[in-house]
Amino acid sequence: MRKVLIQQLDQQLDKIRAIKSYASPPQNGWVRSLRKALGMTTQQLATRLNVQRSRVIQIEHNELEGRITLSGLKKAAAALDCELIYALVPKDSIEHILEQLAARVSKEILDQVDHSMRLEKQGLTQKQKNIEKQEIIRELLSGSLKNLWENELRLKKVKKKDLNNEV
Repeated sequence: MRKVLIQQLDQQLDKIRAIKSYASPPQNGWVRSLRKALGMTTQQLATRLNVQRSRVIQIEHNELEGRITLSGLKKAAAALDCELIYALVPKDSIEHILEQLAARVSKEILDQVDHSMRLEKQGLTQKQKNIEKQEIIRELLSGSLKNLWENELRLKKVKKKDLNNEV
């Protein structure tokens, strides 16, 4: 069931990724560009927002600086007879992100196990490592994704501790 939900969300996100290049804000920001395109003055927008004209100028400036709040942008959009569309779009598919995470975690786990085994002169061959890596990835992805993220954090802490001990 989880796999189906991830695939459905990835399909939805693919549509957003397809229009991403068109969704970049205009050079002057969305609020100012739309206000000007509508032939509206800063005072007229201020009246629609029930704020002072200086506040509209601040809103437009904050948008350009990346400091506008979602709430403020939503209010400005409504005053411009627009709607705010908001989305977080992963750089890659969720499925691929999880597969890459599982691959990194499995490599760290396998490196630790292989290190211990080599100390006991029982190291794994490359073929055995590849087989084990795929098995670990399969197990990680079929289990709790929360645990997958926890494993990543735990392994990072162990690796950091090991690096500090070497210094």
